[in-house]
Amino acid sequence: MKETNAELKTVKNEDEKKKLTTRREIYLALLRPYTKTQKKRQKKTFEVSFCNPGCKGTIFEKDFDMDKFVGQTCKKNCKKLREMFTESRKTLLNGRKTLLDDDSFYLEFVDKEKKEKLQKEGALSGCSITVV
Repeated sequence: MKETNAELKTVKNEDEKKKLTTRREIYLALLRPYTKTQKKRQKKTFEVSFCNPGCKGTIFEKDFDMDKFVGQTCKKNCKKLREMFTESRKTLLNGRKTLLDDDSFYLEFVDKEKKEKLQKEGALSGCSITVV
């Protein structure tokens, strides 16, 4: 950010100034704190993914209800979404009856160290393939 501001002071070319101004605006947008709506969405995502024993309401749930799930996520023209979720679940199941192990984490949770860390921090489940 400091470098971009310094460059802006020295540049005289309008095209270059425009590029630097755009870069500065992007940096500023990245530095801004989350809005209330973004915080709520992030919290809900976390609760569904990591504080949801049995992964209820996700494609990892044992008795997964596709119609209910798609109905909650989509209002019109949901055929493609239904196909995508069906294919994802089929691929993940790979002949098994369940996607979760005994502690409500995805059977093939990619990073075992992160799984242990999440559990120590209070996660009740791991309804995702990996953690970002």
